[in-house]
Amino acid sequence: MRFFISIFVSGFLLRQAALAYPVNPVASFTETILTIPIAIHFENLTVHHPLYEGIGYGTLPEDSFRAFIQQDDLYVGYYLDNFQIMANRESDPERAKYLQSIANEQSLWNSFFTSQYDQFKFRNTTQILPGTLGKPIPFYTFLQKPSRR
Repeated sequence: MRFFISIFVSGFLLRQAALAYPVNPVASFTETILTIPIAIHFENLTVHHPLYEGIGYGTLPEDSFRAFIQQDDLYVGYYLDNFQIMANRESDPERAKYLQSIANEQSLWNSFFTSQYDQFKFRNTTQILPGTLGKPIPFYTFLQKPSRR
């Protein structure tokens, strides 16, 4: 019971922090969002993340870049697999066609990741790893997905 109370209180406090800001009726949506302290906090966490700054400035260690590409390959693969499943289950033909068009991007992404593997001379992985791209990555044998190549 204490767990549920703490979740409720945390949610309430987060809502108050996110919604307790002055609203300017003539400001655009983006201008309004940029006045919300929690939005600015999350923007700083994502835009100024060391991984993305390292990629942008060309200072990311090659091992971290390789791990990033490998994990992104797995993420995109699972993501597009889910669109294929949804397209197969959809009863509305228009929606099924739309979902299938997204799932069909698999070959495009496979080409991109293959080019990265060839250019940087490494292979794809079958393991999903925790977000440790800035640190040495231990070898995990759980959560394996068969290779698509």
